[in-house]
Amino acid sequence: MRYNYTICFIRRGSELLLLNRRKAPNMGLWNGVGGKLMQGESPLQGVLREVREETGLTLSQARFAGTVAWPEEEASPREAQSRVATLRGGRSSPAQAGQETGVGVPGRGGMFVFLAEVPDNMHVQTPAATDEGVLDWKPLEWITDPDNAGIVENIALFLPPMLSGEAPLEYFCIYEGRRMQSCTPEPVAADVLDLVMEKGSVQR
Repeated sequence: MRYNYTICFIRRGSELLLLNRRKAPNMGLWNGVGGKLMQGESPLQGVLREVREETGLTLSQARFAGTVAWPEEEASPREAQSRVATLRGGRSSPAQAGQETGVGVPGRGGMFVFLAEVPDNMHVQTPAATDEGVLDWKPLEWITDPDNAGIVENIALFLPPMLSGEAPLEYFCIYEGRRMQSCTPEPVAADVLDLVMEKGSVQR
C-alpha cells in the first residue's frame, strides 16, 4: 500500500483552516483536511479534490511540504486502519476505492502533506458544520502551542518546519497504542520526490 493519503493545511495570513473531527478517531481534535487517493489520481490531484469536497474551496495549486509515515507492519489490520485515520484526520473506510501508489519506504504507510495559501481578504464562512466535522480558522500560535491538547499530537512537530519553508522531510511516527512515542525527521524517499515532482506538486 505505502503512501496513499493526503492532507492539506490552508493558510490565510496568520491562520490555518482546520477541521474538528465529528467522529472517531480523533473525535473533537483539530487537523488539516484530506483523505485517501482515488484510482488514477496524483497526490496533488487528490489533495485538491479533498479540499474542494471538505471545504468548498477550489484551489489551483498546493505545495508539497513533506510526508508523515508510520510502521505499517507493526499494527494489526484494525489498529493500522485506526492509525491511518489518526494520522491523516480523515476517513478510513475499507470500502473506499483507493490508489495504490507503491511509493515510499517499504514497511511504512504514509501521507503526502501539502500547504496552500489563500488571500488575506478571502471570506470563508466559519465555523461551518460539514459531514466530517466543523471547519474553522485557527491562529498559528494556538495550533503550535505545546500545551494545546486539542490538536492531533504530531502536528506541532511536523507543521512548523514545513510552514517555515524548509525542504521537504519525512516525519516517521512511532506509536504505542494511540499514543505517539516519537516523530523523527528523515529524508523523503526518492520515489516520493520523483512522483510529486513529475506531477507538479513541488514549487521551487
